[in-house]
Amino acid sequence: MANFYMKEWDWKCLQNYAKYAYSEHKSEIGGMMIAEQDKENKWRLHKPVILKQKISGGNTVLCQEALSQYYVEMGMKMKNKPFQFVWWHSHHTMGVFWSGTDLTAIDEFANGNMSISLVINLKEEYKLRVNLWKPYKMHKDVDLDILRTIRTSKIPDRIVNEVEALCSKPVYVTNWRTNTRNYINGTQQTLLLGGNTMQEKPDKEMVDIEARVDNALQDYLNFGMDFVKYQADIRSINHQLKSSQSELRVGMCDNEDSLFISAYHLEPEDWIHGKHQNWSLENLVIERQIDVEMGDWNDSFNINELEGDNNVKSKV
Repeated sequence: MANFYMKEWDWKCLQNYAKYAYSEHKSEIGGMMIAEQDKENKWRLHKPVILKQKISGGNTVLCQEALSQYYVEMGMKMKNKPFQFVWWHSHHTMGVFWSGTDLTAIDEFANGNMSISLVINLKEEYKLRVNLWKPYKMHKDVDLDILRTIRTSKIPDRIVNEVEALCSKPVYVTNWRTNTRNYINGTQQTLLLGGNTMQEKPDKEMVDIEARVDNALQDYLNFGMDFVKYQADIRSINHQLKSSQSELRVGMCDNEDSLFISAYHLEPEDWIHGKHQNWSLENLVIERQIDVEMGDWNDSFNINELEGDNNVKSKV
């Protein structure tokens, strides 16, 4: 059994939130829950909730005031138990992956020793990430067991009422000449934990492209570092974007040199730009202050103690 698990009641609750948000609003949705350490030192994820938030097809932004109140109230309830807060959100019909916006939100947990994040989709796929922040920064995507017993597929009225009461959709306009996005009501939302202002919200097209770019880069890494296939994948994405008259394009590296080897693990959103925007990998490397000789440090650590036996894990 893996070191992280959920009972099906809690898993179904997440799925019902995601299903209703997509069926009624074509949107993602997110919230919080806790991971509580049991007597066997395994972590049970439970008590999922949604909070007041802005939802859209490509993003969900929790209200900072509601989030702060959640921390206080749940912290009081769990004060005598070993637990961690868990941020969760849905990718509805898209694949499960960590977008650039997701990773920025995860980074805002860095003031603690450990954080846990979960992304799900309507196919009941998931990614569960554990970040350790002290004494060294490291992360790992780990397995999650679902202890299944429930057979009903009906979305409870409680889920419907909560989504309608707590979720609203932002209204914004995009100016691709300046590559900025502004809200019509003149306000801007903060990231998951506050602090930074999000001036750009990824819409469904942006998130879809991020997923395809991520797949192309992961294929390069996992299937023999085939640079020709990588270029073909990026050309295919740009061809479809051009055919659909999209305002977006994906940057591509022309040579498999040390610059590309050092930068291919950048976030997918870093490679996406407006079709009239000047983009180069050299400029991106300078902007991100990447050491061209440095590899991906996240592949160098070992936190296998976070994982358990994979033989009995539930397929989700």
